[in-house]
Amino acid sequence: MRVSAAAVGRFCRRKPLGAAGGLIVVGLVLLALFADRIAPYDFDETIAGARMRPPSARFWMGTDNLGRDVWTRVVFGARVSMTVGFGAV
Repeated sequence: MRVSAAAVGRFCRRKPLGAAGGLIVVGLVLLALFADRIAPYDFDETIAGARMRPPSARFWMGTDNLGRDVWTRVVFGARVSMTVGFGAV
């Protein structure tokens, strides 16, 4: 199936929320595929002395009560969610 650039542009103009939803899904799939390269820490790594830190340049979404980076856990969680979602279909 081939889709022309004009057809994609027409779809985006007619259904902007559909296009935004498609971009979000594509972004989540890319996030899940490249989780190993995007995440700064291992998903279960505990950082000493970093319990309950607020968002900062080092921890984009802060840390949890065990000192784990929340952004890293969200990125790896996207991978699990995509695997379950595609497996259910």
